[in-house]
Amino acid sequence: MKLVFFTLIFFVSATLLAQRSPNLSADHFQEGAYLHTDKHYYYPGETIWFSAYMSYRSPGMADTLSRVLYVELINPAREIAKSALVKLDSGRGSGVLNLESSLPPGNYIIRAYTSWMRNYGVSHFFYKPIPVLDPYYTVSEKTPQVPEVDDHLKIFSDKRVYKTREKVKLLILLDNERKGNLKSASFSVSVTDEDQVVPVGGSQTIMNDYQLSDGLPPDMLPHFKYPVESGIWMKGVHLSRKNRGEKRTLTVVQDKLAGLFKVEANDTGVFILKDLMIYDTTKFIVNGNRGKVFLLPQDYPALPKELPGHHLHLMRTDSVHRSVDPNLKSEMLNEVVVTTTRRAKQYDSPYGTPDVVLAGEQMNGYSSLAAAIVAKVPQFTLVSSNGHLLLMWVRGMFIAGAGEPVVYIDQAQVITGSGETVGDRLDQMNPAMIDHIEVSSMINSGLGANGVNGLIYVSTRKQSLATGTTNPLLKLRGFDSPIRFESPNYSTPTTDTSQPDLRATIYWNPKITLNVNRPTMEISFYTADRPGKYRVIVEGLKNRTIPTRKEILLTVE
Repeated sequence: MKLVFFTLIFFVSATLLAQRSPNLSADHFQEGAYLHTDKHYYYPGETIWFSAYMSYRSPGMADTLSRVLYVELINPAREIAKSALVKLDSGRGSGVLNLESSLPPGNYIIRAYTSWMRNYGVSHFFYKPIPVLDPYYTVSEKTPQVPEVDDHLKIFSDKRVYKTREKVKLLILLDNERKGNLKSASFSVSVTDEDQVVPVGGSQTIMNDYQLSDGLPPDMLPHFKYPVESGIWMKGVHLSRKNRGEKRTLTVVQDKLAGLFKVEANDTGVFILKDLMIYDTTKFIVNGNRGKVFLLPQDYPALPKELPGHHLHLMRTDSVHRSVDPNLKSEMLNEVVVTTTRRAKQYDSPYGTPDVVLAGEQMNGYSSLAAAIVAKVPQFTLVSSNGHLLLMWVRGMFIAGAGEPVVYIDQAQVITGSGETVGDRLDQMNPAMIDHIEVSSMINSGLGANGVNGLIYVSTRKQSLATGTTNPLLKLRGFDSPIRFESPNYSTPTTDTSQPDLRATIYWNPKITLNVNRPTMEISFYTADRPGKYRVIVEGLKNRTIPTRKEILLTVE
């Protein structure tokens, strides 16, 4: 029955659109996207937490249309700097975009869209300005916020004033007396330190940017070209030994025998495997081929000529603003230690036993190899000096030595000088071309005093999938695995209380669901070390279609 319904949708819609007639059918199947982010502006090294809300011209289509959301961070040069693949469930999803500490400040844009939305034109996508500030600048003016009034939504705090590192309890309530026809609601919640996240005017909210515009977009395609995606699509090409497309039946085997699929390559060798439920980078073996198999490159939509901007009044200061959450640093360090134990023996290292080994897959999504190293190996940091990037080995809070680590790429030493540094060279390397890297301290580098700042060995991939390979191993990016927002719990004895708590985002929850049977939910978190005001923002939908928003302020002394 579902297959018949989908066939009817595509047949009727494509036929009517081909006639270029304004019609209810195309309008009926329209969907849009909105993202609630934890902050309105960011600094390098921070994380963008977002919650996704899909809008539908026909609300009953929520479980029928797209289940894959593409979220991309566009840099000032109009290039994709970061991306996320979000799984949608009943029109809701969530994810993160990690900003490297080396990310240049500037006016960035987040855009969100589905494959199906591409039929309605790029002007129909979600766009949100995301200023990334220089750490020595801050927003100079607070813009008074006009809180939305919603009699259905209530937020109660257990105290009027809190101390630093004290537990806060908030009760989110759907008012039983006023709910009327209200059956359910889905929210996302952010709590930020107002001194570090200054309220700014003109910010996009669910109240002003969720609903679809009236009428069909002017740049809508004349025919439906892009499909509804219920999962990840694999698009590849099979070439014969004469490098020609060949019609053939292929067997695609998912890693660890998690799935077995039959797929037909057409006369040009193109094959498509639809709606896979996979996460992160997943490996597939292709059997039944007698030549080369490779994946087709991702087809990215164009950008509109004009992108939205958000002008902030900035002020330079003498101190760095919004330090990266120390808990995140610790979590990254633990990940590196585990990886070293599991992977170090898998490579035949020409430079002794490394302290850290990172496989190429672990660096996917980073803008450069230098950015990946800094994010994955906390012992390193990037320092900007006289127009160059210096990759420095850090011990404790101090930078050791005056130089950079020794770097070998495929056993050839990188010779710096003549206007190039190690940081510059690694910043030019694409992580997609890296098989693995090994990081060694002075003791394990085997270089003696020459390795005082450590050693990095870079092993590149010997053959790119883009040129095809006789080894039919394909690596396909799946949905991003969910990441839980972590914050300190000062009630447990194991929590390290010696580190300063300078969080800017105090609490984030991408999805809270309430209904008639469960009209309330309690959330809790601990305050940080800075006294001041905390802004609580709740955004969401009532009855899956009606946007709502609420703000309250908490006082910390």
